[in-house]
Amino acid sequence: MALARAGRVIARGTQEELTRDLPGELHVTFADPAVPDLRTPTTDPGADLAALLTSGRTPASVDVRRPSLDDLYRSLETTVPESDHAAA
Repeated sequence: MALARAGRVIARGTQEELTRDLPGELHVTFADPAVPDLRTPTTDPGADLAALLTSGRTPASVDVRRPSLDDLYRSLETTVPESDHAAA
């Protein structure tokens, strides 16, 4: 896979390689309905979940969303210099 900007290839690799350093999302719902759901960006969901479990809260469900190609494109869009936007 290759990503291009302004007609030039700016990155090559597999989806895993290209999204490796982008955060996904950890979404936890709790057994106690009085405790609000938790949604947090994470690059290490296992460690974040382990830290949450040591806090004593009991999760009812856990969902981990890995970074997608959409996340990659959005991250590239936020790093484009203004001069590139004007040329587009």
